[in-house]
Amino acid sequence: MSKETELRTFSRLAAGEQLAWGSVPKSVKNGNSLGELLATSVLTKVRRGAGQALMAADLAALERFMDNRFPGRHTASAGDGIANVKRYRDSKGGKKESIGVVLLRGWQTISVNGEQVDLAYFTAHFSSFSVVKPQLKVEKLCLVENLDTFVEAERLLGKEWIFAHTYGRLGLKTLAGLQAKEILHFGDWDFTGLDEYLRFREQFPQTRLYLPEDLDTLWATKSKPLKKGAVITKRLQGSDDPDALRILSLLSKTNKFLEQQAVFSAQKPAL
Repeated sequence: MSKETELRTFSRLAAGEQLAWGSVPKSVKNGNSLGELLATSVLTKVRRGAGQALMAADLAALERFMDNRFPGRHTASAGDGIANVKRYRDSKGGKKESIGVVLLRGWQTISVNGEQVDLAYFTAHFSSFSVVKPQLKVEKLCLVENLDTFVEAERLLGKEWIFAHTYGRLGLKTLAGLQAKEILHFGDWDFTGLDEYLRFREQFPQTRLYLPEDLDTLWATKSKPLKKGAVITKRLQGSDDPDALRILSLLSKTNKFLEQQAVFSAQKPAL
C-alpha cells in the first residue's frame, strides 16, 4: 500500500472531513492502520444517507497516531529513500525519483558535462565510467538494458558504439542532456523493453530498436513464456512503429518473450 495514500486519507479525517465509505481507498481499507483506529474508537463509521461515512471520533488521538506513523509529514517531502524514512518511517513508503546513475563503456573520447573524458582508459582499467544524469555528447550511443550484457555488448555490436546502462529503470531526466546522432535501444524483447524503447524514442526520435538478423530463429529456439501479469501498455497499443509491431506480433502469437542475453554466443573470445 502507498503510505502517501494512507497519509492523505487520514489527513482529511484529521481536518474534520467525513469520507463516504465507498470513497475510502481499498488499500487503506485493507491496511492494518484503519482497523486499529476503528477498534480503538479513534475513527468511527456513521450513517450518512443510504450508506456509511468514516470520520474521526478522537481528533487528538488521530493527530498523535499520525505524528508517530508519519513523523515528518509537515516538513518532509517524498522523493528519495532518505526523505521517505523521515516522512513515512519507511524508505519504500512513497515514490522515489530516479537518481539517474549511468554506467558508460566505450573506446573513444567523449564529452561528459562539458569535459573531455577518455572513456577507453576507464573501460580498459575499470570496466566502466560512472556519472549521474550526465550531459553527454557522442556520435553513437547504445542503451543496454541488463548489466551482464552491458559489459559484453561490444562483442556483438562492435567498438564504434558508446554503451550506456542505467541503474534501475530509465527515468525521463536520466539522459535529458543527451546529444547523439544515432541511438540504439538494446533490451529484452518484451512489453517492458518495448515500452521503454518507445518512451525514449518520444524524447529522442533518432532512436531505433536493435533487432538481430536471426530474430525468428532465436525466438523459436530461445524464447521463454511471458511472465505472469505481463500486459501490453497503452503506449504499445497505440504504436505504429514497425519494429515494435514486429515484436508485438511475436509476443501475441507465441505468448513468449526473448531475453537480450539470447543473442550472445556462450563462448567468450580469449582476451
